[in-house]
Amino acid sequence: MDLQEKGHRRIRERLGEDPTHLPQRCGVFGCSRPTQRAARQGLSPDTCRFHIQRAARHGSPWAPSLKAADLRPYVKVALRIIRDLRELPQVAHTHQRLQAVLDSAGGVLPAHRVKHRSQRVKARMCFARLHKAGVRAERLLAIHMGVCAAIEDDRMAHRGSDEYRIVQVAKAAHRLASGMNKRLDLGTERPEFWHFYPRSSGRVLRVIGRDIEEAIGGPLGGETLEELRERKAQRYGPHPTRLLTWVPPWQRYRAGAA
Repeated sequence: MDLQEKGHRRIRERLGEDPTHLPQRCGVFGCSRPTQRAARQGLSPDTCRFHIQRAARHGSPWAPSLKAADLRPYVKVALRIIRDLRELPQVAHTHQRLQAVLDSAGGVLPAHRVKHRSQRVKARMCFARLHKAGVRAERLLAIHMGVCAAIEDDRMAHRGSDEYRIVQVAKAAHRLASGMNKRLDLGTERPEFWHFYPRSSGRVLRVIGRDIEEAIGGPLGGETLEELRERKAQRYGPHPTRLLTWVPPWQRYRAGAA
């Protein structure tokens, strides 16, 4: 019996186990759905199918993704800091390693041809599209720095989770060159346009984010993070969730239900 058959057998055994001794409701606050095991729709003993899919897309079963409009000021400030410190050996070395990730990605395959490829191939094609689009290494470094700072400022972010940070870095980088657009001249008066954008979800985001973070050397912290947050607040104001008028979603939901 090969490893694949053993894996399938183990999954069938776990699905056949009696789930009555396990939690019957999803562990995410405010969710009343049954867990995957209780509903016999998967193997998770403490999370429902909806929040498993949400975690695959956002890196957290409950925290939303960082909005592009909220992340943009952090990236702009990070780019200024990088350009001010570009002569430092650490910054130059990080820039070279990130540029090597982009340069070694190879040629670009059409987006629709990588749909059923491995996660590693999909991640490599993402870096290849970024390289073809002219995205520079300092942009990826600024995105990583901006995500680290935005998570610290965002009161709705999932702190203490490497997966959430990695996924948010990957989603922000993926947006820079996420798909392909092609014009088809079929001899008609009006040309047709073909658009294809791979879904920003799943394990490929983890691969992309880890590749970027490994090239950088780990998450941002210390004085650089504090300087980034302070300069962003001075130039663009505080994060929306830091305003006195901000109300948590659960509080708005409770007020609406009442």
